[in-house]
Amino acid sequence: MAKKSRIFETQYYNLGESITKYYMDNGIGCLAAKISSYNDAISKYSGEGYECLNHEFYSYLDRNLQYIPENVPILLQIYGCKLTKEQKASIIENIREHYQFKLGEVIEENKEKFKKIAIFLILAMIFFPLSVITEETNELLSNFLNLAFWFYGSSVVTYFAVELKGARNNRTRAGQFANMYITIDEKLNKNPITDKDKQIITDYVKQANIKDNNQ
Repeated sequence: MAKKSRIFETQYYNLGESITKYYMDNGIGCLAAKISSYNDAISKYSGEGYECLNHEFYSYLDRNLQYIPENVPILLQIYGCKLTKEQKASIIENIREHYQFKLGEVIEENKEKFKKIAIFLILAMIFFPLSVITEETNELLSNFLNLAFWFYGSSVVTYFAVELKGARNNRTRAGQFANMYITIDEKLNKNPITDKDKQIITDYVKQANIKDNNQ
């Protein structure tokens, strides 16, 4: 039997440094998307007034946005071709709707999960005293109620100890993507983000967040 080679075990790659290099600039998460035509971003199968994003385009956005650290404003730069004012507005609107829809899904999912846990908590609070009351008169029923209490109670504990943080993180992440600062130009702006640019992007994100919370 051939001796196991350990030649690759010492290989190393610093993902954090790469993310900072390719996706971060002066505290802003950056993503560039090159298109050669309007239909690279907007599906050619969607009709006027019913536009939707090209699947390949938003898959590219979804995949790369995941590498941007949480809780930082995001700048999305779309470039590569000349577009009309209406086409630019359509692309931006559809990107916003795409991620706002995802944000809405996360919010509703969290609401439903919380409702379920609230019901579990109520049931646990009912079953425990009942199991104590019936302990001497009906041992079988008491054991059943006690088992039900532990099932619902453990679900509640697991939610608050483990899942609640994940639910909050998903909500924050979805909101981060929904409130991106988007630019569309023929050429990619490769200039470093200045403090003034950073302030403009940050102020936009803050205002967008306030607007969403007031709706």
